[in-house]
Amino acid sequence: MLEIAKALNSVPTPSAFFVLFLGNEIVAKMPDVGTRKLWAEAGLEKAEQADFRGDGSHPLLEMLKTLGNANQSILQMHRRFERLPRPADPFTALMLDSGQAFLDRESFRTKILNLFTPQGPVVLRVLGDRKSGKWYSYKFLMFLSLSGKQIVPISFQCSPTTSALALAQTLLKRMGTSDWQQSPLSAEDEAKEAPLRVGQSLADWFLNAALRSQKNWWFFLKFLDTSIAADTKEFVRQLSLHFANNPSARTSFRLLLLNFADELPPDLRRLQRTEEFRLDRPSWETHVQTYIAHLKSRTSAAKHSELDDAQQDILTEIRDAKDEDFLSILCKEVEDLTDELAN
Repeated sequence: MLEIAKALNSVPTPSAFFVLFLGNEIVAKMPDVGTRKLWAEAGLEKAEQADFRGDGSHPLLEMLKTLGNANQSILQMHRRFERLPRPADPFTALMLDSGQAFLDRESFRTKILNLFTPQGPVVLRVLGDRKSGKWYSYKFLMFLSLSGKQIVPISFQCSPTTSALALAQTLLKRMGTSDWQQSPLSAEDEAKEAPLRVGQSLADWFLNAALRSQKNWWFFLKFLDTSIAADTKEFVRQLSLHFANNPSARTSFRLLLLNFADELPPDLRRLQRTEEFRLDRPSWETHVQTYIAHLKSRTSAAKHSELDDAQQDILTEIRDAKDEDFLSILCKEVEDLTDELAN
């Protein structure tokens, strides 16, 4: 089966897959949902009919060609894919399927690779500076899934008021299961029970629902504030314990926690890892130089002088940018350069 068909199986409908792949920003520029669904289905049908074996092209190219004139952003992604075909090892990719640059992150890539070990760590805590790309890392998980890795990433952003019940039900909805309607606790029960009791009850229920789905779920939770509802905190703690201690969950489920500063149970000491992202401007300048060298290896010598000039322009841009802006500016400059080369 083609990888694109495998990816489709991870979401309830083709249109849901379409949204996950392209992202809400691009999808929002398109016409109504029904039309998007038709586009997605047409693209998927063409991709499944095509023979991609051995020619080095990406299974999603046919889908993008079908979407063609729908949006300029899609055309740009199409050109990037042709300029930078998917590497043999997706863990080394410098450009993701979403058309976004993904430079460096060597330590993060290694820790994600370790999560694929059946008896390896089950929790990865992601910390770091504001606007350092923590949430952006979810796109790398999606890229791995679309590149044939047997995982199904699901993300959710938790506010200080997100309750454990709301978190569990939302995740189950995104998993495409009807179990979210059969919670062992009502909202009224949740308000009356002790946080530990709520966390344990909902974690038990959630684990059984997830196991019945027979998929390798990777849950990517971003906490928007250091203040977390007590029952939500306990739900995360109990769920992480289940992932560590249940044999089936240990090989199938992973939990990635962004900005979760609270302690996890002691049993998880050897089964969790921590990654910290820092806005270290000098190191990012080195990553730009590495990427330009990569582009040179894929272009004719006649283009190398142009690439040298582009490198200097990008380095000047990020040196002049504010600390909180330079990383987003860097990525945009790299993506624009790749678009220019593909034109």
